[in-house]
Amino acid sequence: MIKCCRFYFNKINDNYFLLIVFFIALLVANNNYTKKIYFSLIYLPYNFNVLGFNFSYITYFFVNNFLMTFFFFKVILELKYERFMGFLSNNYVIFLPAFAALGGMLLPGLIFYLFNFNNLIIRHGWAIPTVTDIPFVICILSILNSYIPVSFRTFLLILSVFDDIIAILIIAIFYNNNISIFFLFLSFLNILFLLFLYFFKNKSLIIYLFCGLFLWFMLLKSGIHPTMTGLFMGLFSSERYIIDNVSLDRMLYSNLRTFVDKIILPIFIFVNSGICFLHVHFKDFFSFLFLGIFFGLFLGKPIGITFFSWIFTKFKNKNILIDLNIYNILSAGIISGIGFTMSIFIILLSYNNSYDFLLIEIAKLGVFLSSLISGILGYLMIKRQFKKN
Repeated sequence: MIKCCRFYFNKINDNYFLLIVFFIALLVANNNYTKKIYFSLIYLPYNFNVLGFNFSYITYFFVNNFLMTFFFFKVILELKYERFMGFLSNNYVIFLPAFAALGGMLLPGLIFYLFNFNNLIIRHGWAIPTVTDIPFVICILSILNSYIPVSFRTFLLILSVFDDIIAILIIAIFYNNNISIFFLFLSFLNILFLLFLYFFKNKSLIIYLFCGLFLWFMLLKSGIHPTMTGLFMGLFSSERYIIDNVSLDRMLYSNLRTFVDKIILPIFIFVNSGICFLHVHFKDFFSFLFLGIFFGLFLGKPIGITFFSWIFTKFKNKNILIDLNIYNILSAGIISGIGFTMSIFIILLSYNNSYDFLLIEIAKLGVFLSSLISGILGYLMIKRQFKKN
């Protein structure tokens, strides 16, 4: 057993292993003999009590809301390093992908709405094609790591992070009717305390982690997606506090990297990739719901991101892309068309009360196909563009 673990952690290529996990989950979920076992595992309930609060959740929730907090924590730490030491030292480079993410939200939502404006139930899912699945984007970036420059990787990382922040805000504003002001206020106080620890160079890792755990529970109870905890923890970890000539940021990042890449991401992909298509028919490919999602992700994302990036560079009249051109931005936009798990999450929020199981399955089909085509096309375009250099 120990030898198997050593082989997995030291020899197995993370990115290709994630692709294998992805296809295994798809096969298991669409096999009549194994799908019951798969879905019973995904929806296995857990009950526990913390500080007098009762929690009753399933495997799917635990993976997407707790484990993925560590993923976002790691991503923010990586971006902070680039902010202070590398490509992100230019402030305009941060503003560009942030503005591009706005375009990547507006145009896909508009396309979906135009396809479904006359159906009150279906148009409630307008936000489905507006989001990007950052773990799958990271997977493709890692496979292409030997080809792409730091500037492109960083641009796409920031774009995806801002995309997720926009998605969380959309969910909180348009799809959540149970916001708790009390717990939201406690969360705000906790964030202020983290900020206090940051400025006064907190030297206690235990206090820092305890604040993070408390913030996660408060965000959860407030109705806000608790993975936001990873964002705040990453922002307020002190790069100025040095331990054995290594900053707290780098120490946390080095410890998180293996945990996230080898354990969390494979679990995340296995839990979220098992989409069952056994009840979908050929005519469903021509439904307005399917077309709105498909064209929103596959066309709306890259066009919106590229157009808003072009507007920003023209308005600022600065060559802030450094070694990137508009075709590289278009490739980043195509990769951002991988909506997958975040889009599926919004599907469940949009249509769970419609009592139409087929509606959810058609929407999932649109997300799956557009994400798959965007991933393959984006991969090929990026490899071709940067291989020449």
